[in-house]
Amino acid sequence: MGDALPHLDAQEGDPLQGSSKIVLVLPAAILAITCQLQSWQFAGQQVQLTARDCESFPVKARLERSWWRAYELWDSCTKELARTSGASQQEVKAFARFESCSEYRPLILHEDHLANDWKFLAETEHTHHCGGWCTVQPSIWRAGSPIGDSCSMAVARVFVGTGRMSFQATVYVGLLLMSTSVALVLRPNWSAGL
Repeated sequence: MGDALPHLDAQEGDPLQGSSKIVLVLPAAILAITCQLQSWQFAGQQVQLTARDCESFPVKARLERSWWRAYELWDSCTKELARTSGASQQEVKAFARFESCSEYRPLILHEDHLANDWKFLAETEHTHHCGGWCTVQPSIWRAGSPIGDSCSMAVARVFVGTGRMSFQATVYVGLLLMSTSVALVLRPNWSAGL
């Protein structure tokens, strides 16, 4: 082995020489693996969110049930407000706030998952101008506003962009790792002065 790779034999006596190379290569390798795993995770989430089936994926199914629970509360609340005010239910929906419904506060205090789910659904409706979770429905938290798509589809589009960025980071880190490895093979003593 001594004639084929003389620069490796020269390093055997210097433990710091090898450790500086490990410090360069190991973090890049770990980062590349992490970025790739994250990219696969985003792709999986996107597939689940765009699937027409709303019951096969537990989180998607839970959010769908939470959305319908919110809609039922919103519908009964606006019917009651319309009855007491003399306005139509559509007029009430245009001005009333979901959080103002009398049953809203007791429900989120007793069912923690509803508070978290409804907060997420409200932020999603506001950010992405969507309505419903699995299917396009009227908006609850942005009543009267135009709706572009179901909220699960809107979130899936976010995962497409995030997955693309994660893949780009994987490629970048992979190139960095490869160029560092090539530099270490071609010029093994470049880090001797470090």
